[in-house]
Amino acid sequence: MDSCRTLGRWLSLIRQLLKPCLFPGCRVYLLRWALLVPGLLVLAVVQMVNATGLLLDELLFRGYRQVKLRRPVFILGVPRSGTTHTHHLLSTNPRFTTVTLWEALLAPSITQRQILTRLARLDRGFGGFVAGVVGCIERRLQSSLDSVHPTGLYAPEEDFLLLMSSLDCFLLVLVFPECDWLWHLARGDDASHRKQARRVMQRYRRLLQRHVYFHGEHHQMLSKNASFAGLAQTLADEFPDSVFVVCERDAQIAVHSQLRSLADVRQRCFIDRVCPEFESNLLETLHFYYRNLDVLKQALPAQRCVSLPLWQLSQQPRQAMQSIHEQLSLGSSEALNEVLDALEASQPARPGTREPAQPTAPGGQGPFDRFQPWRHAPERRL
Repeated sequence: MDSCRTLGRWLSLIRQLLKPCLFPGCRVYLLRWALLVPGLLVLAVVQMVNATGLLLDELLFRGYRQVKLRRPVFILGVPRSGTTHTHHLLSTNPRFTTVTLWEALLAPSITQRQILTRLARLDRGFGGFVAGVVGCIERRLQSSLDSVHPTGLYAPEEDFLLLMSSLDCFLLVLVFPECDWLWHLARGDDASHRKQARRVMQRYRRLLQRHVYFHGEHHQMLSKNASFAGLAQTLADEFPDSVFVVCERDAQIAVHSQLRSLADVRQRCFIDRVCPEFESNLLETLHFYYRNLDVLKQALPAQRCVSLPLWQLSQQPRQAMQSIHEQLSLGSSEALNEVLDALEASQPARPGTREPAQPTAPGGQGPFDRFQPWRHAPERRL
């Protein structure tokens, strides 16, 4: 059943290339083909390898299914609200294990991780030539991505990338904006999409169990996914002893920042030419994120959910981290204290507070008006 569903999704991606929602003209149509066909072929090959690795896990490492995920920590929040910075800080605590970029993209299975770590060890024994080449490529990619989302092959990363093998990764809508199942999944806590959300969360649990099996069951799982804000309640149900850190930022500034960060990819992939509804769908999804996180905070006790405003993380990082560790009973961490010492000594740059422009619709209502309930006081608008 799952394989048939995944096959149908691949056919949908091909259909969007052949027949987009709105024909953008011959020139743009051919440019999209030139850009997306090679990417789709690479994606297909990588996911075939990943699917093979996941299948081999069921034969070689079936014991991963018995792994207990004890008090996993989930960092949620709308995009551009400080989730990445929070993730990087908390991941310095040695009690946690978290998915890195190379694992998410190239080794979601235990089998692949075993093979690649052994190959890396062999490469080091012969001088690390392959590692040097990979590092050079990584630095080039980092220079183009750091302004949007700082990352690296060995850096903590959003583990929803593990779901790419079943095409349940929300990033796909940035190039294939007609993936209805992804827009539905992004609002998975809505009653009409709960069945799909529960199915994806069960698959997600298996992927996290594989991760902990490989890294050691003594570790506590740490996960960060901004796109899981619409699945917060399903996450809490699937992992009943989990705890949550909800990152918060002034809604108008966060949403405007998200639109600005996606402008380049939207332009390069001609998203608005083939799907004029993309921005309205995205704004509706972000609005659902804010409402859904409010429901989560009201439903969970203080021992399971803590709010982290971006202004506090930026201006009082030590106090913010201490508050999270105390409220969620995460213990102390010397490694984190050292990072905080360096952070405070470096006087890190603060996020900009420039107010975005307020375009107004013909009816007199601007697209950001719906986010008014989640605005912060002027002095805390970071």
